Amino acid sequence: MKHILFAGVALVVVCGACSNGESGGATPTVIRNGEGPAEGLPTRSATTAAAPSPEALAFPNAKTLVAGSPVAFPDEVVVYAFDGVWEGPSTALRRYYTDPLGALIVDDLILSTFDDGGRAFVGMAVGAGGEMAASLCHGYCYGEPQPVTVVRSDDGGVTWRDVVTVERGWWDTIEAINGDEIYLRGLEPSNMFGLWRLAGDAAQEIQFPAEVNPNAAVYSGQRDGALVIAGIAEDRRTLWNLVTGEVLVSIPLPDSVRSTSLTGFISTPNGLRFQVGWSEAAGDHYVGLLDLSTGGFDAIYRMQTDDGLEFTYIAGWLSATVAIGRASFRAADYLDGSADQTFRGIPALIDFGTGVVSPIADFVPKLAGKSGGPVPRHIAVGAFARVSTPEDCLNVRATPSTTGEILACYADGVLLPLRDDAAVAAARYLVRSTPSANR
Repeated sequence: MKHILFAGVALVVVCGACSNGESGGATPTVIRNGEGPAEGLPTRSATTAAAPSPEALAFPNAKTLVAGSPVAFPDEVVVYAFDGVWEGPSTALRRYYTDPLGALIVDDLILSTFDDGGRAFVGMAVGAGGEMAASLCHGYCYGEPQPVTVVRSDDGGVTWRDVVTVERGWWDTIEAINGDEIYLRGLEPSNMFGLWRLAGDAAQEIQFPAEVNPNAAVYSGQRDGALVIAGIAEDRRTLWNLVTGEVLVSIPLPDSVRSTSLTGFISTPNGLRFQVGWSEAAGDHYVGLLDLSTGGFDAIYRMQTDDGLEFTYIAGWLSATVAIGRASFRAADYLDGSADQTFRGIPALIDFGTGVVSPIADFVPKLAGKSGGPVPRHIAVGAFARVSTPEDCLNVRATPSTTGEILACYADGVLLPLRDDAAVAAARYLVRSTPSANR
Protein backbone atom coordinates (compact mmCIF):
# COMPACT_ATOMS: atom_id res chain seq x y z
CA MET A 1 0.00 0.00 0.00
CA LYS A 2 1.45 3.35 -0.99
CA HIS A 3 0.88 6.36 1.21
CA ILE A 4 0.91 10.11 0.80
CA LEU A 5 0.59 12.31 3.85
CA PHE A 6 -1.31 15.59 4.03
CA ALA A 7 -1.51 17.70 7.16
CA GLY A 8 -5.14 18.59 7.71
CA VAL A 9 -6.03 18.43 4.02
CA ALA A 10 -9.29 17.01 2.68
CA LEU A 11 -9.03 16.41 -1.05
CA VAL A 12 -11.84 16.62 -3.57
CA VAL A 13 -11.25 14.26 -6.48
CA VAL A 14 -11.90 15.73 -9.88
CA CYS A 15 -11.23 12.96 -12.37
CA GLY A 16 -9.92 9.47 -13.26
CA ALA A 17 -9.64 6.72 -15.89
CA CYS A 18 -11.15 3.33 -16.59
CA SER A 19 -12.47 1.30 -19.51
CA ASN A 20 -15.67 -0.65 -20.15
CA GLY A 21 -17.06 0.42 -16.78
CA GLU A 22 -14.49 -1.70 -14.97
CA SER A 23 -12.11 -0.64 -12.22
CA GLY A 24 -8.50 0.05 -13.08
CA GLY A 25 -6.59 2.68 -15.05
CA ALA A 26 -6.30 2.58 -18.82
CA THR A 27 -3.06 3.28 -20.63
CA PRO A 28 -3.17 6.91 -21.74
CA THR A 29 -2.68 8.03 -25.31
CA VAL A 30 -0.02 10.74 -25.54
CA ILE A 31 -0.04 13.52 -28.12
CA ARG A 32 2.80 16.02 -27.91
CA ASN A 33 1.91 19.63 -28.52
CA GLY A 34 3.62 20.84 -31.69
CA GLU A 35 4.05 17.32 -33.04
CA GLY A 36 1.92 15.05 -35.17
CA PRO A 37 -1.50 16.30 -36.26
CA ALA A 38 -1.25 19.66 -34.52
CA GLU A 39 1.93 20.68 -36.35
CA GLY A 40 1.84 23.12 -39.23
CA LEU A 41 -1.77 24.17 -38.86
CA PRO A 42 -2.61 27.43 -40.66
CA THR A 43 -3.33 30.64 -38.82
CA ARG A 44 -6.22 32.87 -39.82
CA SER A 45 -7.24 36.43 -39.23
CA ALA A 46 -9.93 37.07 -36.67
CA THR A 47 -9.95 40.85 -36.80
CA THR A 48 -12.91 41.40 -39.11
CA ALA A 49 -16.48 40.14 -39.26
CA ALA A 50 -19.23 40.32 -41.84
CA ALA A 51 -21.75 43.13 -41.50
CA PRO A 52 -24.89 42.16 -39.57
CA SER A 53 -27.87 41.16 -41.67
CA PRO A 54 -31.09 43.21 -41.27
CA GLU A 55 -32.53 40.43 -39.11
CA ALA A 56 -29.59 40.77 -36.72
CA LEU A 57 -30.92 44.19 -35.70
CA ALA A 58 -33.50 42.34 -33.60
CA PHE A 59 -30.62 41.84 -31.18
CA PRO A 60 -28.72 45.15 -31.44
CA ASN A 61 -26.63 44.46 -28.33
CA ALA A 62 -25.37 41.07 -29.54
CA LYS A 63 -21.60 40.83 -29.63
CA THR A 64 -20.10 39.21 -32.72
CA LEU A 65 -17.96 36.10 -32.33
CA VAL A 66 -15.51 35.11 -35.07
CA ALA A 67 -13.26 32.11 -35.64
CA GLY A 68 -9.59 32.49 -34.74
CA SER A 69 -6.35 30.59 -35.16
CA PRO A 70 -5.76 27.25 -33.43
CA VAL A 71 -4.52 27.43 -29.84
CA ALA A 72 -2.86 24.96 -27.49
CA PHE A 73 -4.83 22.93 -24.99
CA PRO A 74 -4.72 25.02 -21.78
CA ASP A 75 -2.63 23.92 -18.79
CA GLU A 76 -4.23 22.79 -15.52
CA VAL A 77 -7.54 22.05 -17.20
CA VAL A 78 -9.29 18.69 -17.44
CA VAL A 79 -12.01 18.15 -20.04
CA TYR A 80 -14.47 15.28 -19.89
CA ALA A 81 -16.04 14.65 -23.28
CA PHE A 82 -18.23 12.32 -25.30
CA ASP A 83 -16.21 11.01 -28.23
CA GLY A 84 -17.15 9.21 -31.41
CA VAL A 85 -20.73 10.53 -31.51
CA TRP A 86 -22.41 9.95 -34.87
CA GLU A 87 -25.93 8.78 -35.71
CA GLY A 88 -26.26 6.67 -32.60
CA PRO A 89 -24.80 6.18 -29.12
CA SER A 90 -21.59 7.70 -27.89
CA THR A 91 -18.70 5.29 -28.20
CA ALA A 92 -16.58 6.59 -25.34
CA LEU A 93 -16.30 8.87 -22.35
CA ARG A 94 -12.79 10.32 -22.39
CA ARG A 95 -10.68 12.66 -20.29
CA TYR A 96 -8.25 15.19 -21.78
CA TYR A 97 -5.49 17.17 -20.05
CA THR A 98 -1.83 18.06 -20.46
CA ASP A 99 1.07 16.66 -18.47
CA PRO A 100 3.94 18.84 -17.12
CA LEU A 101 5.79 18.55 -20.46
CA GLY A 102 2.83 19.85 -22.42
CA ALA A 103 1.70 16.52 -23.84
CA LEU A 104 -2.02 16.06 -24.32
CA ILE A 105 -3.09 12.96 -22.39
CA VAL A 106 -6.20 11.12 -23.55
CA ASP A 107 -7.68 8.62 -21.08
CA ASP A 108 -10.52 6.25 -21.87
CA LEU A 109 -12.92 6.41 -18.94
CA ILE A 110 -15.63 4.24 -20.48
CA LEU A 111 -15.44 2.46 -23.84
CA SER A 112 -18.61 1.18 -25.44
CA THR A 113 -18.90 -2.46 -26.43
CA PHE A 114 -21.68 -3.36 -28.84
CA ASP A 115 -21.38 -7.15 -28.84
CA ASP A 116 -23.69 -9.54 -27.01
CA GLY A 117 -23.61 -8.70 -23.34
CA GLY A 118 -21.80 -5.44 -24.00
CA ARG A 119 -22.53 -2.01 -22.60
CA ALA A 120 -22.63 1.15 -24.67
CA PHE A 121 -21.96 4.52 -23.06
CA VAL A 122 -24.93 6.76 -23.84
CA GLY A 123 -25.03 9.56 -21.27
CA MET A 124 -23.56 11.11 -18.14
CA ALA A 125 -24.14 13.64 -15.38
CA VAL A 126 -21.73 15.34 -12.98
CA GLY A 127 -22.65 16.68 -9.54
CA ALA A 128 -21.40 19.77 -7.74
CA GLY A 129 -18.95 17.69 -5.69
CA GLY A 130 -17.45 15.93 -8.70
CA GLU A 131 -19.59 12.79 -8.31
CA MET A 132 -20.45 11.19 -11.65
CA ALA A 133 -23.20 9.00 -13.02
CA ALA A 134 -23.34 7.38 -16.45
CA SER A 135 -25.85 5.40 -18.50
CA LEU A 136 -24.63 2.16 -20.07
CA CYS A 137 -27.02 0.60 -22.56
CA HIS A 138 -27.00 -3.17 -23.01
CA GLY A 139 -26.25 -3.69 -26.68
CA TYR A 140 -26.38 -1.17 -29.51
CA CYS A 141 -29.17 0.88 -27.93
CA TYR A 142 -30.32 2.70 -31.02
CA GLY A 143 -33.81 2.66 -32.48
CA GLU A 144 -35.70 1.06 -29.63
CA PRO A 145 -35.55 0.96 -25.83
CA GLN A 146 -33.05 -1.41 -24.25
CA PRO A 147 -32.02 -2.26 -20.68
CA VAL A 148 -29.79 0.52 -19.34
CA THR A 149 -27.59 0.29 -16.25
CA VAL A 150 -26.84 3.46 -14.30
CA VAL A 151 -23.33 3.45 -12.81
CA ARG A 152 -21.69 5.82 -10.34
CA SER A 153 -18.14 7.02 -9.73
CA ASP A 154 -16.91 8.98 -6.71
CA ASP A 155 -13.28 9.17 -7.81
CA GLY A 156 -13.81 10.98 -11.06
CA GLY A 157 -14.22 8.02 -13.39
CA VAL A 158 -11.50 5.59 -12.32
CA THR A 159 -13.84 3.12 -10.66
CA TRP A 160 -17.55 2.64 -11.23
CA ARG A 161 -20.24 0.68 -9.45
CA ASP A 162 -23.66 -0.36 -10.68
CA VAL A 163 -26.58 1.49 -9.10
CA VAL A 164 -29.69 0.26 -10.89
CA THR A 165 -30.79 -1.24 -14.20
CA VAL A 166 -33.96 -0.07 -15.95
CA GLU A 167 -35.63 -2.51 -18.32
CA ARG A 168 -36.63 0.01 -20.99
CA GLY A 169 -34.06 2.77 -21.10
CA TRP A 170 -32.93 5.37 -23.57
CA TRP A 171 -30.01 7.70 -24.17
CA ASP A 172 -31.37 10.17 -21.58
CA THR A 173 -31.90 7.62 -18.80
CA ILE A 174 -29.56 9.54 -16.50
CA GLU A 175 -30.57 13.18 -15.95
CA ALA A 176 -28.70 14.44 -12.88
CA ILE A 177 -26.66 13.46 -9.84
CA ASN A 178 -26.63 15.44 -6.61
CA GLY A 179 -24.64 13.89 -3.78
CA ASP A 180 -26.34 10.60 -2.93
CA GLU A 181 -29.33 11.34 -5.16
CA ILE A 182 -29.60 10.27 -8.78
CA TYR A 183 -32.33 11.51 -11.10
CA LEU A 184 -33.20 9.07 -13.85
CA ARG A 185 -35.97 8.19 -16.26
CA GLY A 186 -37.79 4.91 -16.83
CA LEU A 187 -37.40 3.31 -13.43
CA GLU A 188 -40.83 1.75 -13.99
CA PRO A 189 -40.91 -0.32 -17.22
CA SER A 190 -44.44 0.86 -18.02
CA ASN A 191 -43.31 4.51 -18.09
CA MET A 192 -39.95 4.85 -19.80
CA PHE A 193 -40.11 8.68 -19.74
CA GLY A 194 -41.09 9.05 -16.08
CA LEU A 195 -38.58 10.98 -13.95
CA TRP A 196 -37.51 9.51 -10.60
CA ARG A 197 -35.37 10.64 -7.70
CA LEU A 198 -33.35 7.68 -6.40
CA ALA A 199 -31.60 7.88 -3.01
CA GLY A 200 -30.29 4.54 -1.82
CA ASP A 201 -33.21 2.11 -2.02
CA ALA A 202 -35.82 4.87 -1.87
CA ALA A 203 -37.38 6.08 -5.13
CA GLN A 204 -39.79 8.95 -5.67
CA GLU A 205 -41.50 9.78 -8.96
CA ILE A 206 -41.50 13.45 -9.95
CA GLN A 207 -44.76 14.52 -11.57
CA PHE A 208 -44.51 16.82 -14.59
CA PRO A 209 -46.76 19.88 -14.81
CA ALA A 210 -49.58 19.48 -17.33
CA GLU A 211 -47.84 21.96 -19.66
CA VAL A 212 -44.74 19.74 -19.93
CA ASN A 213 -44.93 16.69 -22.16
CA PRO A 214 -43.95 13.49 -20.29
CA ASN A 215 -41.17 12.82 -22.79
CA ALA A 216 -39.89 16.42 -22.81
CA ALA A 217 -36.21 17.17 -22.38
CA VAL A 218 -35.06 17.66 -18.79
CA TYR A 219 -32.26 20.03 -17.72
CA SER A 220 -30.40 20.28 -14.42
CA GLY A 221 -28.06 22.75 -12.73
CA GLN A 222 -26.91 24.07 -9.34
CA ARG A 223 -28.34 27.37 -8.08
CA ASP A 224 -27.40 28.77 -4.67
CA GLY A 225 -26.24 25.32 -3.56
CA ALA A 226 -29.48 23.59 -4.57
CA LEU A 227 -30.24 21.38 -7.54
CA VAL A 228 -32.61 22.78 -10.16
CA ILE A 229 -34.51 20.28 -12.35
CA ALA A 230 -36.43 21.83 -15.23
CA GLY A 231 -38.53 20.67 -18.17
CA ILE A 232 -39.39 22.52 -21.33
CA ALA A 233 -43.06 23.14 -22.21
CA GLU A 234 -44.62 22.32 -25.56
CA ASP A 235 -44.13 25.92 -26.71
CA ARG A 236 -40.32 25.53 -26.49
CA ARG A 237 -40.31 28.89 -24.71
CA THR A 238 -41.20 28.11 -21.09
CA LEU A 239 -39.05 26.28 -18.54
CA TRP A 240 -40.89 24.71 -15.61
CA ASN A 241 -39.34 23.81 -12.27
CA LEU A 242 -40.20 20.11 -12.00
CA VAL A 243 -39.71 20.03 -8.23
CA THR A 244 -41.99 22.97 -7.36
CA GLY A 245 -44.30 22.70 -10.37
CA GLU A 246 -43.91 26.42 -11.08
CA VAL A 247 -42.69 28.37 -14.10
CA LEU A 248 -38.96 28.87 -13.78
CA VAL A 249 -38.40 31.27 -16.66
CA SER A 250 -39.72 32.12 -20.12
CA ILE A 251 -37.27 32.38 -22.99
CA PRO A 252 -37.71 35.89 -24.50
CA LEU A 253 -37.25 35.16 -28.21
CA PRO A 254 -39.32 36.78 -30.97
CA ASP A 255 -41.60 34.71 -33.18
CA SER A 256 -39.24 35.34 -36.12
CA VAL A 257 -36.71 32.91 -34.68
CA ARG A 258 -36.67 29.91 -36.99
CA SER A 259 -35.12 27.26 -34.77
CA THR A 260 -33.83 26.94 -31.23
CA SER A 261 -31.29 24.72 -29.52
CA LEU A 262 -31.65 24.49 -25.75
CA THR A 263 -28.19 23.55 -24.51
CA GLY A 264 -29.17 23.66 -20.84
CA PHE A 265 -27.95 25.17 -17.59
CA ILE A 266 -24.41 26.47 -17.30
CA SER A 267 -22.67 27.82 -14.20
CA THR A 268 -21.09 31.17 -15.05
CA PRO A 269 -19.02 33.67 -13.05
CA ASN A 270 -22.32 35.57 -12.60
CA GLY A 271 -24.32 32.57 -11.41
CA LEU A 272 -26.50 29.93 -13.04
CA ARG A 273 -27.68 30.72 -16.56
CA PHE A 274 -29.69 28.82 -19.18
CA GLN A 275 -27.88 28.55 -22.49
CA VAL A 276 -29.97 28.97 -25.65
CA GLY A 277 -28.94 28.86 -29.29
CA TRP A 278 -31.06 30.01 -32.23
CA SER A 279 -31.05 31.02 -35.88
CA GLU A 280 -32.61 34.25 -37.09
CA ALA A 281 -31.81 34.15 -40.82
CA ALA A 282 -29.59 32.28 -43.24
CA GLY A 283 -26.06 32.57 -41.92
CA ASP A 284 -27.00 34.28 -38.66
CA HIS A 285 -26.65 32.18 -35.49
CA TYR A 286 -26.84 33.20 -31.85
CA VAL A 287 -26.10 31.95 -28.37
CA GLY A 288 -27.65 33.67 -25.36
CA LEU A 289 -27.18 33.32 -21.61
CA LEU A 290 -30.56 33.66 -19.91
CA ASP A 291 -30.63 35.12 -16.39
CA LEU A 292 -33.17 33.14 -14.35
CA SER A 293 -33.65 36.02 -11.92
CA THR A 294 -34.44 38.77 -14.41
CA GLY A 295 -35.89 36.65 -17.20
CA GLY A 296 -33.68 38.41 -19.74
CA PHE A 297 -30.48 37.58 -21.58
CA ASP A 298 -27.50 39.11 -19.81
CA ALA A 299 -25.37 38.27 -22.84
CA ILE A 300 -26.10 37.49 -26.50
CA TYR A 301 -23.45 36.53 -29.04
CA ARG A 302 -23.82 36.44 -32.81
CA MET A 303 -22.03 34.19 -35.31
CA GLN A 304 -22.09 34.04 -39.11
CA THR A 305 -21.07 31.25 -41.43
CA ASP A 306 -19.32 33.88 -43.57
CA ASP A 307 -16.98 34.43 -40.62
CA GLY A 308 -16.22 30.71 -40.47
CA LEU A 309 -18.25 30.01 -37.34
CA GLU A 310 -21.64 28.31 -37.20
CA PHE A 311 -22.39 27.52 -33.57
CA THR A 312 -20.80 27.74 -30.15
CA TYR A 313 -21.75 26.39 -26.75
CA ILE A 314 -20.07 26.66 -23.36
CA ALA A 315 -19.03 23.63 -21.29
CA GLY A 316 -17.13 25.40 -18.50
CA TRP A 317 -15.28 28.57 -17.55
CA LEU A 318 -11.57 29.20 -17.10
CA SER A 319 -11.97 32.84 -16.03
CA ALA A 320 -14.57 35.59 -15.96
CA THR A 321 -14.36 36.01 -19.74
CA VAL A 322 -12.81 32.81 -21.14
CA ALA A 323 -14.57 29.47 -21.47
CA ILE A 324 -14.08 26.05 -23.05
CA GLY A 325 -16.81 24.56 -25.18
CA ARG A 326 -17.48 23.26 -28.65
CA ALA A 327 -17.78 25.27 -31.85
CA SER A 328 -18.52 24.46 -35.47
CA PHE A 329 -15.72 25.60 -37.78
CA ARG A 330 -15.40 25.44 -41.56
CA ALA A 331 -12.98 22.59 -42.26
CA ALA A 332 -11.40 24.24 -45.30
CA ASP A 333 -10.22 27.17 -43.17
CA TYR A 334 -7.92 24.93 -41.12
CA LEU A 335 -7.02 21.90 -43.21
CA ASP A 336 -5.31 21.50 -46.58
CA GLY A 337 -6.96 22.08 -49.95
CA SER A 338 -8.62 18.67 -49.95
CA ALA A 339 -10.95 19.69 -47.10
CA ASP A 340 -14.52 20.58 -48.03
CA GLN A 341 -16.53 23.56 -46.79
CA THR A 342 -18.46 21.51 -44.23
CA PHE A 343 -18.86 22.96 -40.74
CA ARG A 344 -18.05 20.48 -37.96
CA GLY A 345 -17.70 20.84 -34.22
CA ILE A 346 -14.56 20.44 -32.12
CA PRO A 347 -13.45 21.64 -28.66
CA ALA A 348 -12.64 25.34 -28.64
CA LEU A 349 -11.42 28.16 -26.41
CA ILE A 350 -14.00 30.97 -26.32
CA ASP A 351 -12.73 34.44 -25.39
CA PHE A 352 -15.81 36.58 -24.84
CA GLY A 353 -13.64 39.60 -24.10
CA THR A 354 -12.08 39.67 -27.57
CA GLY A 355 -14.91 37.90 -29.38
CA VAL A 356 -12.59 35.22 -30.77
CA VAL A 357 -13.44 31.51 -30.77
CA SER A 358 -10.28 29.46 -31.30
CA PRO A 359 -10.20 25.76 -32.14
CA ILE A 360 -7.94 23.72 -29.86
CA ALA A 361 -5.11 22.63 -32.14
CA ASP A 362 -5.00 18.97 -31.15
CA PHE A 363 -8.58 18.48 -32.38
CA VAL A 364 -8.36 20.39 -35.68
CA PRO A 365 -7.73 17.20 -37.74
CA LYS A 366 -11.13 15.98 -36.51
CA LEU A 367 -12.74 18.61 -38.75
CA ALA A 368 -12.16 16.16 -41.60
CA GLY A 369 -14.25 13.42 -39.97
CA LYS A 370 -17.96 12.74 -40.10
CA SER A 371 -18.81 13.81 -36.59
CA GLY A 372 -16.04 16.24 -35.83
CA GLY A 373 -14.26 16.02 -32.50
CA PRO A 374 -15.14 15.32 -28.86
CA VAL A 375 -18.18 16.91 -27.22
CA PRO A 376 -17.07 18.51 -23.91
CA ARG A 377 -19.50 17.89 -21.05
CA HIS A 378 -17.59 18.82 -17.89
CA ILE A 379 -14.56 20.98 -17.10
CA ALA A 380 -12.31 20.87 -14.03
CA VAL A 381 -9.76 23.65 -13.48
CA GLY A 382 -6.70 23.75 -11.23
CA ALA A 383 -3.39 22.06 -10.52
CA PHE A 384 -3.56 18.32 -10.00
CA ALA A 385 -1.42 15.21 -9.64
CA ARG A 386 -2.04 11.80 -11.16
CA VAL A 387 -1.96 8.79 -8.85
CA SER A 388 0.48 6.15 -10.06
CA THR A 389 -0.09 2.87 -8.19
CA PRO A 390 -0.69 0.23 -10.88
CA GLU A 391 -1.13 -2.67 -8.48
CA ASP A 392 -2.65 -0.96 -5.46
CA CYS A 393 -4.36 2.20 -4.24
CA LEU A 394 -2.88 5.32 -2.67
CA ASN A 395 -3.68 6.17 0.95
CA VAL A 396 -4.31 9.84 1.71
CA ARG A 397 -4.17 10.53 5.45
CA ALA A 398 -5.37 13.39 7.64
CA THR A 399 -2.00 13.85 9.34
CA PRO A 400 1.63 13.39 8.19
CA SER A 401 1.98 10.01 9.88
CA THR A 402 1.43 6.39 8.93
CA THR A 403 -0.92 6.21 11.92
CA GLY A 404 -3.01 9.14 10.71
CA GLU A 405 -6.63 8.61 9.76
CA ILE A 406 -7.05 7.34 6.21
CA LEU A 407 -9.27 9.78 4.36
CA ALA A 408 -9.42 7.66 1.22
CA CYS A 409 -7.44 5.20 -0.88
CA TYR A 410 -7.30 6.31 -4.49
CA ALA A 411 -6.86 3.98 -7.45
CA ASP A 412 -4.26 4.21 -10.17
CA GLY A 413 -5.09 7.02 -12.62
CA VAL A 414 -7.09 9.26 -10.28
CA LEU A 415 -6.31 12.97 -10.61
CA LEU A 416 -6.07 14.70 -7.24
CA PRO A 417 -6.30 18.50 -6.96
CA LEU A 418 -3.34 20.22 -5.34
CA ARG A 419 -3.16 23.12 -2.94
CA ASP A 420 -0.32 25.55 -3.41
CA ASP A 421 1.42 25.02 -0.08
CA ALA A 422 4.28 22.99 1.33
CA ALA A 423 2.00 20.38 2.90
CA VAL A 424 1.04 19.00 -0.48
CA ALA A 425 4.02 19.96 -2.61
CA ALA A 426 5.38 16.44 -2.33
CA ALA A 427 2.33 15.10 -4.17
CA ARG A 428 3.66 16.42 -7.47
CA TYR A 429 5.81 13.34 -7.86
CA LEU A 430 2.62 11.49 -8.68
CA VAL A 431 2.39 13.19 -12.06
CA ARG A 432 4.22 11.20 -14.71
CA SER A 433 6.46 13.49 -16.71
CA THR A 434 6.91 10.68 -19.24
CA PRO A 435 3.82 8.45 -19.19
CA SER A 436 4.67 4.80 -19.62
CA ALA A 437 3.12 2.85 -22.47
CA ASN A 438 2.92 -0.30 -20.37
CA ARG A 439 1.94 0.95 -16.95
